[in-house]
Amino acid sequence: TVVIVIVCGSRDFDDYDLMYDCLRKLPNGVIGVRPSIVRHGAAAGADRIADFLCRRILKLPVEPYPADWKSHDPECRCPAWADYCWRVGWRCNYDMIHAKPDAKPKLVLAFYSGKRTKGTGMMVDMAKHALIPVEEFGLK
Repeated sequence: TVVIVIVCGSRDFDDYDLMYDCLRKLPNGVIGVRPSIVRHGAAAGADRIADFLCRRILKLPVEPYPADWKSHDPECRCPAWADYCWRVGWRCNYDMIHAKPDAKPKLVLAFYSGKRTKGTGMMVDMAKHALIPVEEFGLK
């Protein structure tokens, strides 16, 4: 069985120790097993820290879902002057949850630098709507 965990978080998140402790404890926590894959959005901050910790220290496979900010979503209604598509972040988060129906994530770990941020908040809301457990860290 493939066990997928999504890691998301603030772009200014920088607490390596907190994230390491959370990832290291996953087998004994909510999901009860070692993740097979850790997905993230390949953004600065929490995503890149997760990538580093998983690849280099925890030896967990990662599956990055980078947002292509220069492309436009087929359903976007962005004005012609927009430098990037406003739906790309939403699409990236949606794909991390729903892109592979046979491999639904078992858990979302969200890391903040004090307050809820728009993109991470969106991922948390999508996950809860999809009935995926969410654990949030770093909120004040």
